[in-house]
Amino acid sequence: MNQKVADAKAAYCAEHGDKKDKYPNVIDVCWTAKDFWLEIEHDGNVTWDTMQAIKNDFFGENVTCVEVYPAQTDLINRGNYRHLWRTPNIAEFC
Repeated sequence: MNQKVADAKAAYCAEHGDKKDKYPNVIDVCWTAKDFWLEIEHDGNVTWDTMQAIKNDFFGENVTCVEVYPAQTDLINRGNYRHLWRTPNIAEFC
C-alpha cells in the first residue's frame, strides 16, 4: 500500500471508527480506498445481516456491493477479514 492510500485509510478509520462498535462480532471497519471498498475485520462469526448493515451505513441502502470468493490459486487469507466492493452500476456489472 502506498503512503497516500495508507494516510487516507488512517484518516477515514480515525473519523469513522466509532461505527464499528454497533456491529456484533466486528473488530474494525476501515474504508480502504476512497468511496470504493471496505475491509471488515471480525471474530469469525460475522453474519450476512451484519454485513448488510455495514454496507448500508457506509455506502447507503440503495447501493449494491459485492463480496468476492477467489479461485483457490488466488487466495490470500491473512485472517478474519471480509471485503465489500461498491459496484459502479449494477446493470453494467452484471
